[in-house]
Amino acid sequence: MLKKLKPKKILHIWQQSLKTHHGRILTLAGAAALFYFPVWAGTLLSTILFGSAALLFNGGFLYFGLRKLWTQRETLRQMPVSGDERLIGHMLIVGSAFWLPFSRDSVSLQALIWLLVVVGVGFSCFGFRLFWRYPVASLMILVSMYPNNVFLAERIFTSIIEPQVAESFTAWLGSIALQVIGQPANAVKNLIVVGEKSVHVAYPCTGFDMAISLTGLSLWLGLSLKQVWWRISLAMVSGVAIAIVFNIPRVVVLVLAVLYWGQSTFDFWHGPWGGQIFSGIMFTVAYYVVFAIYRLNSPGGMAVNQSSTSLNK
Repeated sequence: MLKKLKPKKILHIWQQSLKTHHGRILTLAGAAALFYFPVWAGTLLSTILFGSAALLFNGGFLYFGLRKLWTQRETLRQMPVSGDERLIGHMLIVGSAFWLPFSRDSVSLQALIWLLVVVGVGFSCFGFRLFWRYPVASLMILVSMYPNNVFLAERIFTSIIEPQVAESFTAWLGSIALQVIGQPANAVKNLIVVGEKSVHVAYPCTGFDMAISLTGLSLWLGLSLKQVWWRISLAMVSGVAIAIVFNIPRVVVLVLAVLYWGQSTFDFWHGPWGGQIFSGIMFTVAYYVVFAIYRLNSPGGMAVNQSSTSLNK
């Protein structure tokens, strides 16, 4: 289908769409997309420097959500849209699109406004039934619109638990690892105390971002390989465990750098290069563990569920 959409045909479709009120509203939504896309892509690319898998996370969710809706395109075309649903969608698009240029100081606010535009497009084109019949696909698309879901998940996590829980837990694990290699380390809340010196453990040294990335990667691979949900869940839990385990040696290295090796060594391991080294090792191990889970009890290689995992359940 994409090969048939030549530039002249695209221009003709656009010109025809401008002849209707609904088409002009959708054109406004397209303009909002052009405004938001550089923010979305730029934020995603910036996270790669620190070993984040946000690009794969968001790209995978967007792909699976759109793929599900594309396979149901004939059903979507036949969905009736009431006048009220179209009006609500148009109001969301117009209000959000005009608000978007005035929110350039906040990526999160721009993402929220763009989500309203996307919801408005869904309402005006397909009605509420789109979200009712395909909740998982719709949710995947909406989640992929936020450019840094790791940051969002961390904010949600810290808002529902007691402060410094993850940091204190990381400090405790790090102190145990330091004791194993002969260092007189103890954990005092989110501090690792070694002799008369102490090191403060703060986000993102908790490994939370890596846990979220591996969880998303496990889900992405599970859906792409059409795995059953219990295997996907096991792979996601394993991803969290791997992130916690591999974060411990990084904390140990950073503590030793602070205590003995100097600021330049600390900056290296705490910066993008050190993050990429640890992330590369961690993702390699996670890759083999996840694929081992998906091959579990499979007589002929990859255990693919014969009835593909449904995204609308």
